[in-house]
Amino acid sequence: MGFVVLHIQKPKGNDARTSAHIERTVNPANADQTRTCLNERLIEYPDGVSNTAPH
Repeated sequence: MGFVVLHIQKPKGNDARTSAHIERTVNPANADQTRTCLNERLIEYPDGVSNTAPH
């Protein structure tokens, strides 16, 4: 019989870099900026929500 181990550890610092990545407010060096026109938004924000940052 198998088993699963789950280890949860609080991350250091804040999630500013992750939020910036999700919101596309930073441009990583390995991203081709000429292809951003190919991006698609697969899930629309609900009414009253403009981004994922907390208010």
